[in-house]
Amino acid sequence: MASSSKSEIKTRPGAPLWHRTVTAAGGSPTAPNLAAWLDDQYNNRARVPDAADYLRRWAADSGEAREGAEAAGVHLVPDVPYGPHASETMDVFLPACGAASAPLLVFIHGGYWRALSKDDFSFVGTAFAAKGARVVVPNYALCPGTPGDPVDVPRIALQVARSVAVAAAAGAQPGSSAQARFGRVVVCGHSAGGHLAAMLSTCDWAGLGRRLGLSVPAGLVQDAVSLSGLFELGSIARGPALQADLRLTEDAQRRCSPAGFAPPRHTRFHALVGALESPMYHAQHALIAHRWKRQVATHKSLPGLHHFSIMQTLAQADSAVHSMLRTLLKI
Repeated sequence: MASSSKSEIKTRPGAPLWHRTVTAAGGSPTAPNLAAWLDDQYNNRARVPDAADYLRRWAADSGEAREGAEAAGVHLVPDVPYGPHASETMDVFLPACGAASAPLLVFIHGGYWRALSKDDFSFVGTAFAAKGARVVVPNYALCPGTPGDPVDVPRIALQVARSVAVAAAAGAQPGSSAQARFGRVVVCGHSAGGHLAAMLSTCDWAGLGRRLGLSVPAGLVQDAVSLSGLFELGSIARGPALQADLRLTEDAQRRCSPAGFAPPRHTRFHALVGALESPMYHAQHALIAHRWKRQVATHKSLPGLHHFSIMQTLAQADSAVHSMLRTLLKI
């Protein structure tokens, strides 16, 4: 395991996970200004002066990717349903070489579970489909939803897991075993999507498959990659700016903090964080590496990158992040 995080986790028996990350980041769980401090730590748009430019660029690049998909040798199938809710759709990007034996990449967008959509990340789909992968970019419901249809993080996690199972089953081929039929599956997410990638790495795929009427192997996902993700939600719940929309209960914090779970049994986890991220992001990554130990195959802080530029590098063919995904996908 490679590690170059700025933070170290020194545990006190019985301390809540969020105490550990706050302390590792240089804060105090009992400080009177804790809420404001956490809001600052997690306010990526304020910490990166040109954040809005990145968001506009992603939207523009995605529009161009959709328009130019066929010319790039990519067949786009938009808005494929994976569940009954209006938010449960996914865009599928198929390589020109055919999807029959292509590995599957599922990319999960960020936005703190409350913003953005699959339409902002089509450029990821075309970048990897053009190299031979079958790529799926799912939508999911956004917090807080509406009074008649409230949305929380546990619901989103289940939606994304369903999208992966349905996408993988759609591409399953004849084989001697369930694992052989489903082939290579890699999930990757940025920010909140990185959190969801960690959740997926511990998913009971066989159990979910039975609920969906699908024959899904326990080892469905071989690798999960998180780009500046989040692994304990207690500290996020204590920052009022995010909690206003997320409404994380104590139960939701427990159920959706993968750093509190047993390490994945079947999935290798890869945690990458921009070196220019806030101390809390580095503490989050130190925590998952400490808790999951050997199952964290990669734990790196990437020089010169912040919360938005690390996402930008994913689709850049000459970047280390892009090369890593291609290696995992074997394309």
